Amino acid sequence: MFNTLRSLLLVTSLIALTACTKPEPLCDDPAGCHVFHRGETILFGVIAPLSGDQSCPEIRMTLENLQQSVTQKEIHGYPIALSIWDTYSSDEALESSLVTSFSQPTLLATLVLTCNSTSPSETLRAWLDGNLLILTNPSQLTEGIVQLEKLAILSRDFLIIPRSVWMMSIIEGQSESVKDYDQR
Repeated sequence: MFNTLRSLLLVTSLIALTACTKPEPLCDDPAGCHVFHRGETILFGVIAPLSGDQSCPEIRMTLENLQQSVTQKEIHGYPIALSIWDTYSSDEALESSLVTSFSQPTLLATLVLTCNSTSPSETLRAWLDGNLLILTNPSQLTEGIVQLEKLAILSRDFLIIPRSVWMMSIIEGQSESVKDYDQR
């Protein structure tokens, strides 16, 4: 009798817990999907030497332009924001910023800026060879944001962004930017 009551209580508890949890949306994109719940902000990382011996005025101007382009911008009611890290012109801070940026669950891509006279460090080259979306040209980020409006799937509780479809919409320009970097 006691075992039957305990089993019944366990089954009832499991049903109650299942009914209270929100179902996660299905994603059939081979690269996965970014899923945003109501109220979450879509983040784009920007990593740049804003101080130190490798900083330059062009980076600050680019950053101001990017901030203006995302101010008050939304994708289907989900706000967009930049998350900015200063590398202090050091490879250690660049590495730390890349690790931190990609640990944020609502981050879609990271833009890494360097001054025209600065070639990319070995740290950045290693990350560019990875399977992460690291942009090296600000226009790719702004174009990618425009593409999101068309590619995002809006449901009642979620905004779903198929990763490979979005990446492919901007990857062609990204590979050109990497080639430009390699030629410096």
